[in-house]
Amino acid sequence: MAIDFSSGGSQDRPAITRTSSVSVNGSSTHDFTNIPSNVNKITVWFYEVGYTGSGYMMKLRIGDSGGIETTSYDGHTSYMGAGGSNSNNQYTDGIPMWSTNADEHLTGQMTIERRPGTNIWCFSGCGKFENQYCWVTGGQKGLTGALTTVRLFNQGGTNFDQGQIWATYEN
Repeated sequence: MAIDFSSGGSQDRPAITRTSSVSVNGSSTHDFTNIPSNVNKITVWFYEVGYTGSGYMMKLRIGDSGGIETTSYDGHTSYMGAGGSNSNNQYTDGIPMWSTNADEHLTGQMTIERRPGTNIWCFSGCGKFENQYCWVTGGQKGLTGALTTVRLFNQGGTNFDQGQIWATYEN
């Protein structure tokens, strides 16, 4: 089956809106709220985001008017590093960005895109932590209503101690 770009759909470029960059220092979560109902794609950007404690992982969750969803994600992440080190894991409580130690500062992006005609959101992301590791992630999550919130959180509940985040969205 071929997808014919000359038929159907809009030929206009989507409007891309960028939020301000904000510090996450001192909080354990950060929410992007009031997402317009016609948004089809959101990209969350991270610059040198780190946190206190270790053995935890930063993740994204999404929510609709009923609140943030905490279960039934299909998320996978892998990292590749110096000396051939690597790991692959699956998560159901959010879409992960690999980083498990306090001294690992994460830089990268996560794209969340709506599957056409549904409230199913597909995630893909990549980035680096420290100067020797790269991470990739992907997954999906369905909502019962329109997406209203994207939440960055640290699964251990400890505070972020540095870094900036921002987002772009398009309809």
